[in-house]
Amino acid sequence: MAPERGIFVVADGMGGHAAGEVASEMAVKSVARELGSLRGMSEEEIGERMRLAIRAANGAIFGRTLTEHDKRGMGTTVTALAL
Repeated sequence: MAPERGIFVVADGMGGHAAGEVASEMAVKSVARELGSLRGMSEEEIGERMRLAIRAANGAIFGRTLTEHDKRGMGTTVTALAL
């Protein structure tokens, strides 16, 4: 949670998959960092920023699977809310 920025993110590593807890932690940190502050933005701007942030998190997680073979197959869900 970053209530002062209006951001709430929940991620749950995919059960039974390698390093799901690593993927979920990476997703939350990456999405929160990429979103920055959303205050004063339109709904369309927030939606686009969310899409870009989640794609960036996905890219970071996938990239890590390529460099750390013990992390292959790791994944997570992510839900983000902006108020």
